[in-house]
Amino acid sequence: MERELRRYKNLLACVGTGVITFGIWSVIKAIMTVIRDKDDLLMLLKWLLGEQYAELAMIILGITAGAIIAIDLVLRFGTGMAARRDGMDIKKGKHRVYLFFAFLLLVGTILSLIYNFNDMAEIGALSKYITNNELISPYVDMILEVTVQTIVDATSAIMIIEMIVAGVKVGTLERKMKKAEAMEGAS
Repeated sequence: MERELRRYKNLLACVGTGVITFGIWSVIKAIMTVIRDKDDLLMLLKWLLGEQYAELAMIILGITAGAIIAIDLVLRFGTGMAARRDGMDIKKGKHRVYLFFAFLLLVGTILSLIYNFNDMAEIGALSKYITNNELISPYVDMILEVTVQTIVDATSAIMIIEMIVAGVKVGTLERKMKKAEAMEGAS
């Protein structure tokens, strides 16, 4: 049981580092998405709000996007660090609270994957409009961008799932070991 506990704690420390690393990816991905969709969004805002309010709405949306990106990064960094501390036996207070936040990260990552699949469907619909070589290069770039985002998001989701499973297993094994020690001490 001790060997299995050590294995899951080591996994927890490694996966915690991975979640922190994918936090950096999430920032890069969000910035890429905002830059890619900026012009379309501005046109939509001009159509909805008019020329005079579109720029202000873009600034507000930029600030909101920045806040969401910052929250995501802090959440990933905090969750990853807590998992690392748990894996290295550096416990402070209720150290398994990070599992709840890991679940929230998993939900966000799954939503991101769904968004990526939606982008793929839109790219597939655009394929029938490609009639000359000028449109092929941007089309291929879009396919590559969405494919890379999907692969990285899927990897991040798997890593978060591993973190949740390892965290639960560590807690279960620690309780079993304490119970076994208590039974040995009582006899």
